[in-house]
Amino acid sequence: MMKRIEAWLAEEIGLDPDSVGADLIARAIQRRCDERRVKNEGDYLALLHSSEDERQRLIEEIVVPETWFFRDQGPFRYLQSWARKRPRNAVLRIASAPCSQGEEPYSVAIALLEVGYQPRDFHIDGYDVSLRALQRAQTAFYRPHSFRQTVPNQESYFEPTNGGQQLRAAYRSLVNFEWGNLLDPSFGQNKPLYDIIFCRNVLIYLDAPSRKRVVQTLDRMLAPNGLLFVGAVEALQSISNQFESLREPQAFVYRRREEMRPVAEPLASKPPAFKIKPRIKPIDVNGTQTPRVRPINKNASPIPSLNDARQLADQGCLREAQSIVENYIDTQKPDADAFYLYGLIQQASDQTRAAEDSYQKALFLQPGHAGALAQMALLLDQSGDRMSADRFRRRLQRVYSNGEPQNKTMVPQ
Repeated sequence: MMKRIEAWLAEEIGLDPDSVGADLIARAIQRRCDERRVKNEGDYLALLHSSEDERQRLIEEIVVPETWFFRDQGPFRYLQSWARKRPRNAVLRIASAPCSQGEEPYSVAIALLEVGYQPRDFHIDGYDVSLRALQRAQTAFYRPHSFRQTVPNQESYFEPTNGGQQLRAAYRSLVNFEWGNLLDPSFGQNKPLYDIIFCRNVLIYLDAPSRKRVVQTLDRMLAPNGLLFVGAVEALQSISNQFESLREPQAFVYRRREEMRPVAEPLASKPPAFKIKPRIKPIDVNGTQTPRVRPINKNASPIPSLNDARQLADQGCLREAQSIVENYIDTQKPDADAFYLYGLIQQASDQTRAAEDSYQKALFLQPGHAGALAQMALLLDQSGDRMSADRFRRRLQRVYSNGEPQNKTMVPQ
């Protein structure tokens, strides 16, 4: 049953099971079985086949939103710098996909307001495949976990209420939220082109064919010379040569190569109008689907420079060690151990927020990275966020209860 459901998740939302771990998918299925009082896996598979609502609920269990306001400062600093120089003779159109619970698109709006833009100067669309996340985004109410980074003039945009922060009513209309699936061929088809697209920390969860499809969709949606922001661990140049990096420090921003722009192919049929309830493809109960097989890079091996950096850090040469790791991250394939080591160095240098971000990136790449889970629990404990710390400790316990941790050499002693 698991293989059939994983194959469907790959087809529907492009999920690479290895990116979240088979255990997470199995637990999600078990929670849904318990909720629906289904006794065995076969009955649940039949339920998925017959119920669009249940398929959406399973997706909600697996797609876990993990974001916060002004996550990574570099993209927003570059956005502000770019926006200041841009002539305001046309409305600036921006998309955030996926937008999760709204922290990212609202951060974009605040960043623009902070450099003198007025609401009439820009339009922001936030898309997500999770209906639950969109419902929360529309409430514009956020708990402390969403404010791990400083929000400029936060008191001007938010007011404290019910143990959290409520975005003031005057700013809630700055983002238009819609359900959308990046793998749907009609996604964004009826929308004007966007000047900027934020598509951060989603490509790393997709299998290779799905990544290519998403990049093609983003290319189709971008205006000439449009900007595409991706996550820090998402090496876009390894996915498509249609984009070139602007090489702005810590911005992770790309511009489409206009000479590489393909001729758009018409859809086989006219896409439907926006659906209040998304259509989701049925599960193949007969098992006739052929699951995608990802190629294995047999030549992949650890880069010695990480060992050099570790030795330098142990000797107290933190600046030299950090320089080596930064060079590794900039030039090599994204690596969970590299971001974990980067976090340890930052933590030793009293760069606590930066360290937390590095550990999160390690966990994006390797959800069962024991060292990153342990350090996140420690940092959150120190910050007073005991609830979140316990959540990471439970994840760490599951890693050890399921066998050896994925990062045998990197677990803190």
